[in-house]
Amino acid sequence: MMRTVDRIVEQNGSPTTSIAWDGAGLLLCRPERNEIWRWDAETDTLELYRKYTGAVRAIAISAGGRIYGCQTPSRRIIEYLDDGSARTLSTRLDGHYHNFPVSLATDKRERIWFADAHIDVRPPGPDVYPRLDHASVLRLESKPDDSWQMHRMTTDTKNPMALALSVDEQYLYVIDIAGGRTNIYAYGVDLHAGLGKRRSVFSLAAQSDHPMPGLSTTKNGNLLLAGVGEGHELRLIDPDGHELETMAFDDEPTHAIQSAADDRTVLVATRSGAVLRVRLDALS
Repeated sequence: MMRTVDRIVEQNGSPTTSIAWDGAGLLLCRPERNEIWRWDAETDTLELYRKYTGAVRAIAISAGGRIYGCQTPSRRIIEYLDDGSARTLSTRLDGHYHNFPVSLATDKRERIWFADAHIDVRPPGPDVYPRLDHASVLRLESKPDDSWQMHRMTTDTKNPMALALSVDEQYLYVIDIAGGRTNIYAYGVDLHAGLGKRRSVFSLAAQSDHPMPGLSTTKNGNLLLAGVGEGHELRLIDPDGHELETMAFDDEPTHAIQSAADDRTVLVATRSGAVLRVRLDALS
């Protein structure tokens, strides 16, 4: 049951597409404005963190505190450095440019998993590199010389649009949209061998007006789904696909994460740019 809702970041007319907790505050991606903002939990203030982001639409913070983003139109994953600059990680899979990264997650070994989708996005420069003949989950791994190597992790996805690792990193969950359906799959993660055979978790009709769903996992192993099904709903489901809670909002959710400060609280980003704080007993 949803008990309370309060707004910690006001609407600004530009979608907040991804949020990430940095230990003391929240980073917010606003790709239409080419900005990342930061909300400070102690002071309850919002300040500009990065501008000229190249339409970064998803962000992740690793266990070591490194900040990565999906620079979707430019078809690359970037790392934000402490000096205010950013660097591009590997952009090629077996010598070919990958597609459009739309969602990412990091594991305890500082590897970057990302959904490499086929979407209709205009690149910022000449569109000279063809898309891959597949849309897959890819993984970046850092090498001893601080360069990065890319690996293809799935061969059975049609168009992966969001992903998340379970807290114990034993499972990778993927939202794959194909044939008018939004499908959520679970893959067992082997530390060395990669991914096991996938298992279907949840499926419902895709919404053509919201092609960018949000996905995250909670501390007790459940999943938070934003932007799937009816556009203004947020779903909490268990790993077997049972719906534990469905929450309707006036403002369309785009991404939601469990609060680090309170296990029964969810932070919800919305299409209007707001961030809501929702206390939800079902999380416990």
